[in-house]
Amino acid sequence: MAAKKRKYNGAAQRAHQRNVERAQYRAKAEKRKAFFDKYRKQFLIGIPSAIVLIIAIVLICKATIGPGGSIPNFFGHLQGVGNDWIVANTGTSSEPRYYKMATFTAPEGYTLDPEYHVASDKLARTAYCNADDEETPVQTIYVTGVPGHTASEMADTVLSYGLYGADAVKHEGTLGGQDAVWLMGKINDDQEALEAASAAAANGEEVEEPELVIGHEQMTIYVDSVQGGCVLVYLNSTASTPVENIPSDESFLEAAETILAGLKPEK
Repeated sequence: MAAKKRKYNGAAQRAHQRNVERAQYRAKAEKRKAFFDKYRKQFLIGIPSAIVLIIAIVLICKATIGPGGSIPNFFGHLQGVGNDWIVANTGTSSEPRYYKMATFTAPEGYTLDPEYHVASDKLARTAYCNADDEETPVQTIYVTGVPGHTASEMADTVLSYGLYGADAVKHEGTLGGQDAVWLMGKINDDQEALEAASAAAANGEEVEEPELVIGHEQMTIYVDSVQGGCVLVYLNSTASTPVENIPSDESFLEAAETILAGLKPEK
């Protein structure tokens, strides 16, 4: 007698296939669990170690590579800065980027004052020198970086303040081997006369510039540097000196040649 053919049951076949797949998945899951259980200790030690290693690599990169070629800033400490560097922040207070603007070496006859720091940014690097001889025309030297403004732009801005008087002019040339822009002249230190003139002007009176009786010689020099900024070199003689004893422009120009020979701006 011929065997009776079984009717194909598609639903049953699909259910069987799903059961097979579930069984295979459970078998694989059990193998993975067995493997993890066997090497659990190694995993628990290795994963944190890998995380620590990744963090260490990130921190090392941060400490050795600054964004955009800036000086690396590692938790508020600039890395690799030399003692003779002039450093300025070309970014913002919330996103600072510090750049080496120049190096500066104090000329012979001057002593650096490491405690002098007038900038509110404590990571900026400046230089301040006092003359060893009280008879030296230039008594103080101050060097700092100026971000975001060229030498010519800064000279124009300061000139517009009228600090050097109505007849002041901007000079351009070479000082100490550096292309520079500078302003110079005698500054009136008679505060009483200056305040009286200021009050009269505020009242609408026509006021002439007070006569120079006591004052000092001053020279503001700008040299272009990196990031569209410049370096300021600020020279002063002794304040409140009788007019006949104030150093001449020529003596300051001569001193500036020597002083700027020690300045090496970044380009």
